[in-house]
Amino acid sequence: MNVGRIIETYLGVTFGETCSTEEIIGIFCIIGRLINYLLAIVGAISLVMFVVGGLQYMISGGDEKALTTAKATLTYAVLGLFIVLLSSVIVSTVLSAIGFKP
Repeated sequence: MNVGRIIETYLGVTFGETCSTEEIIGIFCIIGRLINYLLAIVGAISLVMFVVGGLQYMISGGDEKALTTAKATLTYAVLGLFIVLLSSVIVSTVLSAIGFKP
């Protein structure tokens, strides 16, 4: 059996077509849009955490505990953004491998 044919039959996705902005073709379009919205939200949260970490760093006043907290905040903001972007690349690669163009 052809996996693409099964997906087309049960999920309403036609391979080789892209998602349009006017209508939702199937579950992969919904997932793609959800991922795009989540990436925007995570990007905004990451920006806020960068600002918070920078402010913590500036107002630490040389206190070692406050400096450690600020550095941890900045590190985790970068690490979280990297993980989310890497997962987005993996999902896009898998969808492209099965023949879907998001």
